Amino acid sequence: MALTFCLAEDRIAEDTALRLVLLSLRKHQPEATVFLFRPQPSSSFREWLRTFPSVVLVPHFPEGALGWNCKPQVLLDVLDRNCDGVVWLDSDILVTRGCDLLLNGHDEAIVVARESACIPYQGSAVRTEGWQLPPGRTFPRTMNSCVLRVTQSHRPLLVRWVELLKNPEYLAAQNMASYNRPPHFGGDQDALNALLGSAEFSNVPVRELDERYVIHTGGARTYPLGHRLAGLFRRIPPFVHSSGPKPWIVLNPRNKGLTGRFWALQRIILEASPYTAVAKKYERWLGTDSTWMRYSSPAGRILRLLGCGHYALRGMPLALIAATISFFDRIARRVREETVSWHARQKCE
Repeated sequence: MALTFCLAEDRIAEDTALRLVLLSLRKHQPEATVFLFRPQPSSSFREWLRTFPSVVLVPHFPEGALGWNCKPQVLLDVLDRNCDGVVWLDSDILVTRGCDLLLNGHDEAIVVARESACIPYQGSAVRTEGWQLPPGRTFPRTMNSCVLRVTQSHRPLLVRWVELLKNPEYLAAQNMASYNRPPHFGGDQDALNALLGSAEFSNVPVRELDERYVIHTGGARTYPLGHRLAGLFRRIPPFVHSSGPKPWIVLNPRNKGLTGRFWALQRIILEASPYTAVAKKYERWLGTDSTWMRYSSPAGRILRLLGCGHYALRGMPLALIAATISFFDRIARRVREETVSWHARQKCE
């Protein structure tokens, strides 16, 4: 049975991302139907879509869907179209090979990506507790909804998810800077984590897609050294996620405002990113500005050369540096904790 995919994006700046993910789906999942929710698409984007007969353009969001808080509404909309199941993809995902065997045949299980281990507040418990839901089980790692497969059997979960995203406290938190939000109000996927850890949905089987299937390439730590070493002996995962700053924005020479050491480092990271390497394969068919794909710096060229064309080796030195810094940070933290503990004991004596 051919897969059905679903994408939704209302940000104008993500036009390039949508084009890339659609090109990757056309190459690796040519039989799949893709529902694309794109409010007020430009005339040039509509014209470009004419070469994608399997893409169904929906030029509006379902009622109540806002920004990235649209997943459950969009998924329910597609399920209402007599689809047995549907796979949500974030717009900054690239598909690198066919994934029918990975996503078909799990009717009772919800299939979801696993978050990068470097992201703080890992696991479902902090989110289930934050939403004040009766706990039913605990997932030690946070689930990332960048890839999410649901079926008709998951309708009750999706309806409940919609209810949580309408919560006034949650909506108020979305107006805060992301780093100031409580972990359970971080975004729509945090609400999903809370529900899957709750007693209400503890009977829903969950299949998590780890680094063998999804890699997050947003920084030197999101795709860590250990995963890269393991990747040397594996095929490229079927999903590559550009989870941090976006290369079509940061590497674009027209964006003169991204200055300073932080953005200089981000450009090097993105030059060496597996996502950028895969994206370059579609430049010919992109139909929009692609100068960012040809951005090159001395450090970036060295990293690409050291990568030897392998997805896991690209950026490996950056991951090694990040791992080394994290190692010494842990040692320094342990020394500080032991010092504080020793002083406390001395006072007691």
